[in-house]
Amino acid sequence: MSSNLSLIVLAGVLLLLAGCDSKGNSATLNQENRMLAHGEAPHFGNCTGPDGYFPVLSYRFVSGFSVRVGRDGVVSWNGIRVDDPTFREFVRRARQNPDQTAPVVLQTSNGADCAVVTSVRRTLADSGLCSVARCVEIPWELHPITYH
Repeated sequence: MSSNLSLIVLAGVLLLLAGCDSKGNSATLNQENRMLAHGEAPHFGNCTGPDGYFPVLSYRFVSGFSVRVGRDGVVSWNGIRVDDPTFREFVRRARQNPDQTAPVVLQTSNGADCAVVTSVRRTLADSGLCSVARCVEIPWELHPITYH
């Protein structure tokens, strides 16, 4: 009987841990998701996500196509400054390549122009990448490995 109880307790602990990141921060990520919707997510630029924008939020290092929005409003793709039409084209190509599974990894600096951030997020949401879990946001401080 006690071995069955031990197994049940172990299974419960494993289920709880499955929803956590390496620091046990599932509650933090859920809170950040809610805060992102209201423009109050400090690790994700403090700008609101447009309606229908549901990225994967992560505090971990993620490999993919790096998109950064700096405090100066400059948007970069894999470290190269891009204008809006070029960004849209890169997102379109990332979405249309059937062999491509790499996510687009967005990082937004605190203090970035929220109009620029919202435009970038809207482009990602409209592309369909987020609906297949290929939009990821990570804190500005992390440095992703980029795909070219």
